[in-house]
Amino acid sequence: MTKIGLRAHDLGCHSPEGLVSTVWGAGFDGMQLVCHKALEGHPEGYASAIGEGELKALAAAARAQQVEISLLGCYRDFANPALHAETRDCLTRHMGYAQAAGSRFIATETALAPLAPAECEARQGFLVDFAREMAAEASRRGLTLLLEMVRNHPFNSPALARRVIDATGGVGIGFIFDAANLLYDGDLNPAREAALVESYLDPAITPFIRVIHLKDLILRDTERVMVPLGEGLIDFTPIRRLIAACPHLVALIREWERAEWAKQDCAFMRGLLR
Repeated sequence: MTKIGLRAHDLGCHSPEGLVSTVWGAGFDGMQLVCHKALEGHPEGYASAIGEGELKALAAAARAQQVEISLLGCYRDFANPALHAETRDCLTRHMGYAQAAGSRFIATETALAPLAPAECEARQGFLVDFAREMAAEASRRGLTLLLEMVRNHPFNSPALARRVIDATGGVGIGFIFDAANLLYDGDLNPAREAALVESYLDPAITPFIRVIHLKDLILRDTERVMVPLGEGLIDFTPIRRLIAACPHLVALIREWERAEWAKQDCAFMRGLLR
């Protein structure tokens, strides 16, 4: 069953038990976990060492409350060849965290900042090779590596998704789709969004879309301002079609959540699954 989840650190930093209680209390039954952002006492960021006891306590609390740790985030500069060893080591360590916490998925974007189109293209060959390497490691551990699609990052098109599937043999690999991350501000209109979603409605790709990120926004001058789901510029009609077409969808994950929006957003997300 597809879970209704959120990016856990949007609701603050907590003890393992407090985190699960907060997520459950807000109405969600899934979460995307970035350990050092959601768990107390880890100011070193991705360099933080997360203790096995802490992760086991988190897993136990999640089981008790029937909240799924749907995926663990380790968002690194994945497609940068100069950082190959550093990124590999960080992802491998976080795969261990995912195993201890009882999650089956480890997620990353492929850059940490917007890149020019030529730079995105230049990094795509390395991206495919590194995806093959890390998907194999994830599979060896019983996990799946999820790559998140972003317009101005190297992983940014259906064609590249198909290349990654071919390179990995479809083993240990999956994708995160986020319409807002794939659209220019000037393209935030129903026709452009429908065309974008249609380009991913490919039966070669949809089985590998395991998570869909949801956010909604308005434009205030040139600034994106987040709003409750259904109240902004994102058209959820094509997203509903994509949800229905993804046979192995693990979770819908709300990003940029606020406690005061949670009840409304949970109801909206459950409606997308009907």
